[in-house]
Amino acid sequence: MKKLFLMLAVGVFTFFPNKGLCASAEDIDRLTTYAILTGRGLGCGYDMQNELSRVGSWMDRTFENNEKSALILVFATGMEQAAKEQANGSSPDNCATIRKVIAKTVWP
Repeated sequence: MKKLFLMLAVGVFTFFPNKGLCASAEDIDRLTTYAILTGRGLGCGYDMQNELSRVGSWMDRTFENNEKSALILVFATGMEQAAKEQANGSSPDNCATIRKVIAKTVWP
């Protein structure tokens, strides 16, 4: 799943070269993790509004304006993919496991 995000990020910045990537590898990794967790939570039917709000605020604080729109696209695409995989049963985790991980995650 993280390889998908990296491919998306590279693709977005290839097609939008004027939007240089200023984000650190650590921040991209966190973004990927948040997208997977929120997507899987949504795929389980959980209310993820609080987590999504916190991630959105973190993105506003963390990323430069010139890269935000591209990273939001990467985040949304990854979240959608994770939700679909969870909903159709192709995720490696069941919903009980996802609930535990979401509860233990330190959200920004």
